[in-house]
Amino acid sequence: MPQTYTKIVFFVFFLTVFTSCNTTKYVPDEERLLRTNTVMIDGEKSNESEVYGYIVQRPNSSVLGIPLKLNIYNYGDPEFEDSYDKWVLNHPKSSAFFTDYFSEKQTRVVYNTSKGFNEWYLKKGQPPVLFSEVKAGKTVKSLQDYFFTQGYFDVDVSYELDTSKAKETEAVYQVSTNKRYKIDSIFTNIASPVLDSIYEKHKKESLLKEGDPFVFKNFEKEKDRLTMLFKNSGIYHFNPSSIGYWTDSLDLPKDKFITLKIPERVVSAGDSAYFKPYRVQRFNDVRVYIDFDTKKIKETAQRFFKF
Repeated sequence: MPQTYTKIVFFVFFLTVFTSCNTTKYVPDEERLLRTNTVMIDGEKSNESEVYGYIVQRPNSSVLGIPLKLNIYNYGDPEFEDSYDKWVLNHPKSSAFFTDYFSEKQTRVVYNTSKGFNEWYLKKGQPPVLFSEVKAGKTVKSLQDYFFTQGYFDVDVSYELDTSKAKETEAVYQVSTNKRYKIDSIFTNIASPVLDSIYEKHKKESLLKEGDPFVFKNFEKEKDRLTMLFKNSGIYHFNPSSIGYWTDSLDLPKDKFITLKIPERVVSAGDSAYFKPYRVQRFNDVRVYIDFDTKKIKETAQRFFKF
């Protein structure tokens, strides 16, 4: 019990000391400390961590709402003298006091101790995060790109600053999503009868559904699903880059028509290329070798597997 009490007292003392510091101590007069970022989506404050992940500039880290590392940093001095002679020159009264009452050797100990504490403050602390208009602009672009990939093609993002506190600011990002685009219908244009047959058999497993929001990530997931489906069905030469999705202009109605296009296999031959039909690869024969030679195995594989 006494140990617990001591820890609590120490913790309270620690917080009292390091939270009483002026947070804007090293903020230049023409700059502002970034205190918080807020994202407002259609007038409502967002608490989604994913959305805040697209903010480029973050304020100083905090503990229980207190910028503890910033306060620790502010106890230090970024311009602390890097040599004893400079320290004596800039602090004549302090150095004279210690030298008169003790000795120059002990005065050097005072300097080294002060320097050590100062380095600890600066190393363990965190310098003030000064608001940057450039980074705020990048955040606007980042949020626009994110909401665009979620189907909000007409999204509008801007920011405003709350500068009611001296040398501090809060950045508020305003997001107007407008209407979300959705998938109206899905069509296919698959040149290979083999691929088209496999697709139709597993059509119900598609990750893209009519009426779903136009989310880019879902198209990527569906592309990965089709690639695995075709390869697991024996289409070993299938190239995922041949999968393409086409839609009508964004200026047309919000419910979009989607067309999945997959051309025939393209084979390169020297400087030219030509289309070659996809076909399912099958094993002609299976042989087991206990004592094998790698070269012979390769030759046998080339003979029996018709690629």
